[in-house]
Amino acid sequence: MATKHNPRVKVPNISAPATDTRSPDSHVASSSKPNLGKDGADIGACKISKLLHCKKVLKLSATNVQTIWKQHQTEELASNCINRQIDLVGIQEHRIVYDDPIRYEHILGKTLVTSSAWRNDSQAATGGVEMPIGDKSMKTLASVRSYSVRILILSFQGNPATTVSVVYSPTNAAEEEEVKCFYERLSRGTESVPAYNVLIVLGDYNARIGKEDSKFSFRDNTNRMAAILQS
Repeated sequence: MATKHNPRVKVPNISAPATDTRSPDSHVASSSKPNLGKDGADIGACKISKLLHCKKVLKLSATNVQTIWKQHQTEELASNCINRQIDLVGIQEHRIVYDDPIRYEHILGKTLVTSSAWRNDSQAATGGVEMPIGDKSMKTLASVRSYSVRILILSFQGNPATTVSVVYSPTNAAEEEEVKCFYERLSRGTESVPAYNVLIVLGDYNARIGKEDSKFSFRDNTNRMAAILQS
């Protein structure tokens, strides 16, 4: 039988590094959505819906919050999403470490789907990605995968179905092996998405575009992470 070909991403021909419990890219976890609705109510019995509508604008955003470990910061984030009618937000660097690789929390009409941060060599909380999802969009959530603590992949019902990835890249100062591992996992995670799905990637790639690559750049020089994206 012929193998179906997914044309999305060509995976680099490199072997995966050995698993390291200290590495932010050392696990893959999956989870189906919880039965959470408004104020934690069960939405499991709700009519099946879809995320994308031809007559409705879907508002998306991405932001590096550089920590939201305090309760009022999380509430402010959820409130701003509601006030600005943003449907999905890709959050990077929440810097909260959980025991579970995927966590669900309901705050002010938003369900926060979170992949845990990790601790660096100095034991400081680092990274972490999440997505606040409104109750209507939550009804269409089909599954969640934490491809690593840097990559969270969410699948939503619809025709076509929609897959949203929230990513946080290593910084420009990161070791070459860490950067290589991140992009390998991002490629494999993206390749796993069916070719007929709508694919959206919301992330912080720690990339800076210099004047040699953009006429109106704020930066003088293009950094290594931006060069990788352009290659």
